[in-house]
Amino acid sequence: MQEWGIIPTRNWQGGQFEDWAEIGAVTNKSGWPRRSQACAPYCIAPCSHYVEINKGPYQGAHCDGPEWETIYAFGSNCGVNKFDAIVAADQICDENGIDTMSAGISIGFAMECFEEGLLTPKDTGGLDVRFGNTEVMLQLLELIAARQGIGDLLAEGTKRAAERIGGGAEQFAVHVKGQELPYHDPRIQHGLGLGYAVSYTGADHMHNAFDGSYEHESGLGGVRNLGVLEPMPATWLGPDKVRAVIYGSLRRHLDNCLCLCNFLPYRNDQVVEAVRAVTGWDTNVWELWKAAERLVTMARAFNVRQGFTPADDRLPPRMAEPLGPGAPIDPAAVEAALPLYYEMQGWDPFTGVPRAAKLYELGIGWVTSLLE
Repeated sequence: MQEWGIIPTRNWQGGQFEDWAEIGAVTNKSGWPRRSQACAPYCIAPCSHYVEINKGPYQGAHCDGPEWETIYAFGSNCGVNKFDAIVAADQICDENGIDTMSAGISIGFAMECFEEGLLTPKDTGGLDVRFGNTEVMLQLLELIAARQGIGDLLAEGTKRAAERIGGGAEQFAVHVKGQELPYHDPRIQHGLGLGYAVSYTGADHMHNAFDGSYEHESGLGGVRNLGVLEPMPATWLGPDKVRAVIYGSLRRHLDNCLCLCNFLPYRNDQVVEAVRAVTGWDTNVWELWKAAERLVTMARAFNVRQGFTPADDRLPPRMAEPLGPGAPIDPAAVEAALPLYYEMQGWDPFTGVPRAAKLYELGIGWVTSLLE
């Protein structure tokens, strides 16, 4: 990620972190006791591990992980270069039921606001909330958990915090629909950015499509038998990319519905075979994809009922800023892609509201009553 220039750094202002080696894989694998962990003992791809700090100021800190998102949330994103402090931060989050990604971005956001003068020592209770201040990062986490002082504000997340701080703080708030972005920068994958924008839960990479898969023939396996046949650039948002985003994300939604691991490369036919074996249903790819489509459409209808509009299907301003190897995402390009995305999903191209015909076609016509 450092070589590619896409490590989220100092609240997404940059893509390279000068101290990346201090928090990277080689350092944290060789420097601290660890053991691999998996969801089940028979898993062939254990994706987690247990780490315990056995020396230094954070001795005794331990956690399940930290993995990529957490390392950079509390590392490069906050300008912190101490792996043991990241483990300590992870433990605080685990013990208090706090999401590490949102917490790390909220703290990075506060650090930028402080350095830009939008937050002052009076606001922070005297804390010097600057990038690289490791102890303050951990103090802010404790305050967030206790809903005390500046932590009470940051516990609301970047969207609400920015609205209360004002003075242009919204420009530094990296979120979609109030959910902070995952640590996969869409400025090198514009289809991923579209997926963040339209996601019903806000920015989410676990039900999204990654453009890197569609740049080469070898990566089209998951969508080739759905009709996506030609590779396409990662920083392009044309009609074929919109279709690929829909198909790719539907597969992720299906995995979530079936409780399938996202890290094992099941082919579409293997998923069908597994569902048949477990349930005895004479199912097929079409039926399973319809289940995923039904989920997305019902979630969209719920959001519509709660007052969401196409104005909420937007990326944060920071994604329109340059990033080394990538290209800023032109808000106009996302704006142009939205009507096509809506229509492909069977939603009104102007309002994004699921059409009655689509609801009935999916067998959920009763949802129309929620949209009246």
